Amino acid sequence: MIEKWNHRSANTYQELNSNISRFDNILLKSFVPKPEDIDFETGYITRYFIAKSWAPDTIVEVSVDTYDSDFSKLNLGAYSRANMNWYISGNLKDYVLNGGKKMGVLTKNRRAINMIKGILPAIIILKQNLLQFYKSENLYTNGGEYTLTQGGIGPSYVGLYHIAAGIGPMVGPHHTGTPHATLYPMDGSNPAIIGNSLGGTL
Repeated sequence: MIEKWNHRSANTYQELNSNISRFDNILLKSFVPKPEDIDFETGYITRYFIAKSWAPDTIVEVSVDTYDSDFSKLNLGAYSRANMNWYISGNLKDYVLNGGKKMGVLTKNRRAINMIKGILPAIIILKQNLLQFYKSENLYTNGGEYTLTQGGIGPSYVGLYHIAAGIGPMVGPHHTGTPHATLYPMDGSNPAIIGNSLGGTL
């Protein structure tokens, strides 16, 4: 699918445009990243984007092959492209290691967006989902972060939890095929945003 992103559409992440997007006479098919186990072990994937220079609100996520080969066939003055490393595992928040401050996934992905937003302004839509494709297991909360009640109202959950890719935070140390409860952020934010693929494309 090809989807058109508009950063002015604050209440929606994506608008379905068509099955293919025609830039000049080149058909750029959008790409859905599908992280594999090796990617989670590495900690990140590389994502590739192309946009129309005269329509900065429009952006398409493409495969590396499209990014490298098809882009050269376009009117280069009319299109822009950029890629970035997108972190999908590891510490969520900044932390201290051996006396030095290290960046967590949230900071790394926010920084990656900021580094290319001058080229592709519409990329800032990803700031609404800094944990896209992220997953992590064997986490523990002392409370004050999640509740079992939708809307974030209810007793604070204390205990082991995990973040499932495409779902968000859930009860228990690991994601299994056995039904288990979703955790809801106590700040009222949507848990589906965490780890959700936003349809997987821009």
